[in-house]
Amino acid sequence: MKLFYLTPILLQKSIWLPVRLFLIVFGKIEIHGVNTLRKLKGNAIFVANHTSELDACIMASSIPFWSHFSPVFFASRENKFYETSGWRRHIYGGTFFKLFGAQPIYSGFKDYEKSLINQVTLLRDGKSILVFPEGRITPDGSIQPAHGGVAYLADQSTCHIIPVAISGAHKMTLTNFFLRRRTIIIRFGTPLHRDEFEVALHQDADPSENIYKHEANYMMECVKELLIPESSVK
Repeated sequence: MKLFYLTPILLQKSIWLPVRLFLIVFGKIEIHGVNTLRKLKGNAIFVANHTSELDACIMASSIPFWSHFSPVFFASRENKFYETSGWRRHIYGGTFFKLFGAQPIYSGFKDYEKSLINQVTLLRDGKSILVFPEGRITPDGSIQPAHGGVAYLADQSTCHIIPVAISGAHKMTLTNFFLRRRTIIIRFGTPLHRDEFEVALHQDADPSENIYKHEANYMMECVKELLIPESSVK
């Protein structure tokens, strides 16, 4: 087994219980839709909104401990993106992040095949991945326009496409967390299947628009339907 396939199993399993207990005891967390995951076979692409720096860790701990979807691998930016990010450069894009399951997307190619070679390899090896199609943390809590890479990955595989909404984590302060003023809510949606929406999407798409971006934005609309407004999360 490749090293970067083995270490995420060890790290994600080792933090699963401590993170769940931490979120339950000090904060508040609700996880909905996990029964959907138990009914599925094979690997998956989890498509989620990006609300905070904790999203990847929260997601890894939201998937049931014995689920065949665990460990989940992450699509991340290259290490060079974080070179001027202060302390973040030691975590995001660094060795620990890779050992935890992050595999970089290579920027600058303007070619999905070259940019997403790591993610395609993971999917073909039967691994599940988590993608934040917005590409960065939302500045205001709302869903941002999606990049087309996630739709390309779906096109290169036959795995499940599972929308996931993360509510309540955007701009959560330590005070809000430790005083249990906010609830983090994870909602796993109904799996999407390309053959169910591909034809309709292509018929409605603007011919000048990148079809993968059009499909990715459709996926994020499905995520949006699962979201709970931040003002309603308590």
